[in-house]
Amino acid sequence: MKKDIKLEIMSTARELFNKFGYNEVSLRDIASELQISVGNLTYHFKKKEDLVEAIVIERHKHYIQPQPVSTLKELNDFFYWIRKHHKQNSYYYKHYRQLAHTSPKIHKIQQQATNDLYQALKQTFQNLIKENIIKEETTTDQYESLIQIIMASNVYGIPDVKEFKKRSLIQTYWNIIHAVLTKQGEKEFNKLKASGKII
Repeated sequence: MKKDIKLEIMSTARELFNKFGYNEVSLRDIASELQISVGNLTYHFKKKEDLVEAIVIERHKHYIQPQPVSTLKELNDFFYWIRKHHKQNSYYYKHYRQLAHTSPKIHKIQQQATNDLYQALKQTFQNLIKENIIKEETTTDQYESLIQIIMASNVYGIPDVKEFKKRSLIQTYWNIIHAVLTKQGEKEFNKLKASGKII
């Protein structure tokens, strides 16, 4: 075992949560993976709820606040940044609402991250309008609705419907955004697509 057993427990638990899901992993499973007794584990974390709270808080120490962007390439990079975080913390999104109810501290972290993402996307679409990359709104709160779609699908993903064609969330975002591109935005998009960056 490493010297800092608490961090080792958190790291192993997060790996198991990501692999199997939060509800499918018990403290006994985590202890077994670490080759320690359950008593040794519960000395540091009395309950699984305490453990997952500690994991989320520890990860939040390295939180990078999202920043608004002004080009389609930067927006694409932004989407990849979101996807990377999602993959690294899949359990967190799979059990998003459950974790919010489990811990007020986790709920507060979620609220902050959600607000930061909203503000970054809102300013981004304002920037893209200013740069003549996307069109002005043609309906009330058009981009507000688009932001809601991006944020909701980021947390909950695409519904598992048999008839849906398999595509990434990033492709889905671009299929929606493509409809509001200006001629200048269309040129920038085609250049980005030709480079193979949109996957």
